[in-house]
Amino acid sequence: MLLVAVAVVILLTVPLTGGTLLRLADVRPRSPWLLWLAVAAQFCAGATSRVPHLSPALHVASYVVLSVLLWRNRGLARLGVVALGGVLNLLAIVANRGVMPASPTALRSAGLSAADHFSNSAPVSGARLAFLGDVFATPAWVPLANVFSVGDVLIWLGFGLLVHTVARAPSSPGHPASRGRIRLGRALPAAAERPDRFVNWGCRQRDPHQRPPAGVLLEPDQSPVGGDDLPHDRQT
Repeated sequence: MLLVAVAVVILLTVPLTGGTLLRLADVRPRSPWLLWLAVAAQFCAGATSRVPHLSPALHVASYVVLSVLLWRNRGLARLGVVALGGVLNLLAIVANRGVMPASPTALRSAGLSAADHFSNSAPVSGARLAFLGDVFATPAWVPLANVFSVGDVLIWLGFGLLVHTVARAPSSPGHPASRGRIRLGRALPAAAERPDRFVNWGCRQRDPHQRPPAGVLLEPDQSPVGGDDLPHDRQT
């Protein structure tokens, strides 16, 4: 819940810095269903906490699914920071057989106690890569107090950078934060200076032999040469 709470706070800071939350709706991630699959795996890991080996396997599986989601959307600005945080968490979890090692001191600081069954974050005897585990904590008097890791910090940082980059981006199809007909995060700088060149390619009235500007993704029926756009004497 702490992860969700911090994400909400980050979203609330967008208007305070001159950004627009509505611009986040312009981002259309690839394979978003993978996120819900990862959430379902995490939920099942908690629901089957007393089943030996199953809960740790589901915990690891949720991170694997999230890794695939991040790879599918690697063109998103600042997503690399989120990916780095996820990798650090996954390393700590895999090294400790599906459990994120938590510092007993951090648990006490957050007012938490070790569970007698599987928990995705718990003290581990002889933990490996313990420094990547949940070694930080919010004070017990803070709502939703919990422990967190350096990987979590990087995830929050990357998410914040991504949100603010998109929310403050000019609303033009040439901006890297836009998707539309321009490959996300890979448009040339010239696209931001001449967005009209890209917008015009969404129209049917154009020279059928003209090549699209670099970075433009055409719809299947928008081949620059071919189909209905071919002169009559060139059709076969």
